Amino acid sequence: MALLDLWWRIVTYLRRHGFRATFGRVVDQVKRASQLNCMALLYCDLSGGVYGPAELPEFITIVRKRDEAELSEAEFIEFADCWNPRLASKAIKDRFGRNASLWMMKLDGELGGYVWTLQGSTMEPYFFRLGQADVHLFDGYVAPKFRGRGLHGHLLNHVLRNLASESVERIQQLPK
Repeated sequence: MALLDLWWRIVTYLRRHGFRATFGRVVDQVKRASQLNCMALLYCDLSGGVYGPAELPEFITIVRKRDEAELSEAEFIEFADCWNPRLASKAIKDRFGRNASLWMMKLDGELGGYVWTLQGSTMEPYFFRLGQADVHLFDGYVAPKFRGRGLHGHLLNHVLRNLASESVERIQQLPK
């Protein structure tokens, strides 16, 4: 099944971006996979506080979804369309089934980006264990039309501030 999912991801990317971009992306992924010894762990200790602007610009709203039932049909379609419609439903069920949270950033009502968080474990097995007060941050995305405006920083700041208020101690992001 994983090969079929990989195939649909490639086909979807090819339809959206063309052959040249798809070929470049495949080459990049092969290069990354061949450098197995180059591993990094991004880590943020929240015990010292979170820095950055506390308030969001008025055109940005960020909502946290903790369950698939909280996603409206329009939000699901918007989310699935920026990812991969064929794989989105399965991935959303899997992630919410493991108690992950989806943080959706909306700009004037339109999906501008998102990031997933999962407390106490990672989505894939990894050699660095997480404690119950640790959060795995993964699959961040900013829509192409909103890139280059520093919006991902606003999203991450909001997520970090909210998680810090919930007594989360560390945020960890594992590279793909």
